Amino acid sequence: MDQSMANFGKRLSRIEKQHDKKSRGVRAKLDKATGLVTMEPKSSVKMPVRGVALTILGFVLFKSILLWQLGTEPYQQRIDALADGTFVEQAGSFIMQADPLTVRVVELLSSM
Repeated sequence: MDQSMANFGKRLSRIEKQHDKKSRGVRAKLDKATGLVTMEPKSSVKMPVRGVALTILGFVLFKSILLWQLGTEPYQQRIDALADGTFVEQAGSFIMQADPLTVRVVELLSSM
């Protein structure tokens, strides 16, 4: 009796895991060899490529406008001041460094 209860518990936990996966959505898949339609869980990880690209573009534009408005020397002084701060400020200084794309956008803004 104990062995049958252990098997039942294992089977029940396996069914619950399958249900949790399928509760996020399923997609129908046709098995061409047998002709059976099976339901498989949708993958839960999707990268919103457009959103990430727009965020990066917006951030580069933000850095470019700051660099354009402040000028190279004052901008770099502020970055250096951040580099001497806390861990978060150091991370900010690393992110806010003038990369080649930012410099190119500033050159385009200056030529307008």
